[in-house]
Amino acid sequence: MRLKQWDRVRYTKNPLVEVVAQVRFPRVLEIDDQLPSDFQRALRQDYPLLEVQEETLAVMIGQGPNKMMADDLPRRTTVYHFIAPDRVWRISLASEFLALTCTNYEKWEDFRPRMMVGLETVAKLYPIIYWTRLGLRYRDLINRENIGLTNVSWRELLAPFLLGATIADPLIEDDSIPETDVLAAQSYVSFQLEDCVLGLRHGIVRKEQNGDSSAYQIDADFYLDNQIARFDLDAIKRHLDRFHANAGAVFRGCIQERLHDALDPQPISS
Repeated sequence: MRLKQWDRVRYTKNPLVEVVAQVRFPRVLEIDDQLPSDFQRALRQDYPLLEVQEETLAVMIGQGPNKMMADDLPRRTTVYHFIAPDRVWRISLASEFLALTCTNYEKWEDFRPRMMVGLETVAKLYPIIYWTRLGLRYRDLINRENIGLTNVSWRELLAPFLLGATIADPLIEDDSIPETDVLAAQSYVSFQLEDCVLGLRHGIVRKEQNGDSSAYQIDADFYLDNQIARFDLDAIKRHLDRFHANAGAVFRGCIQERLHDALDPQPISS
C-alpha cells in the first residue's frame, strides 16, 4: 500500500508523547553475563544517569500461526537504561535489543543521530552480525482541552475511518453511541506498506487525572520483522528514514483539517 504524501510540518502544539526506535538481534550472552561498562563509558557524556530493570520474557514455541506461549518457561533479562540529565532521552540496552526513547520529540534531525550513535556503539563493542526486527513507533495523544477544542466532537477532528460508527455525531439522531457515553474504545489494524508493516492502534482513552474528559490516542508502529538481515548501519539508517517519512503521512491522514490547523503547523524542509 502506498501512502499519500503531505508537506512536512512541525506542530507547535505537538501531540507526540513518545517516540521509540528499536533494533532487535540474536541474544548476546556477553550483555547478560557482564556489566556493559564500556557501553556506559562511551555514552556517559550525553547519558550520565543509569537505571537497571529486570524483565521477564515470554518464550514462544513453534512458528507461524500455530506458535504458542510457554508460560511455564519464563526467562529473566536485564535492561540497562542510560538516561540524559533532562530525562527526555533514554537509550536502553539488553541482550536482545537496543532502543532509543524520546518523550519530548521535536524533529527527526535530532532523533536519528542519537539512534545511530547507539547503534554504532553497540556494533563496535559486541559481536552482533544480524538484526531480526527493526521498528520505529510514534505515539500521539490528542487532548482537545489543550488546543482550544473542548466542545468539538471527534468526528469533526479525526478521519472517518478511525471512528467508524462507534461515536455518534451529537447533531444526528441515530443508533450510534453518544460520544459522552464512550468510556474507552481501542482498535488495532495492521497494514502492509511498500517498504514495511504498519501496526496502527488507536482509540479513545480516559484518565483519572482528566476527570470526565477524554483524549484520542494514535499509536503508529512501523517495522520490519521475522528476518535475519546483516547489521549494516547504512541500511538500518535508510530503513529508519523511510519509517519516519511514513509516520508523518499516517498521522496527517488520520486527522482532519480543523485539527491540523489547531495544532499550529509550521513548515519545515524535507
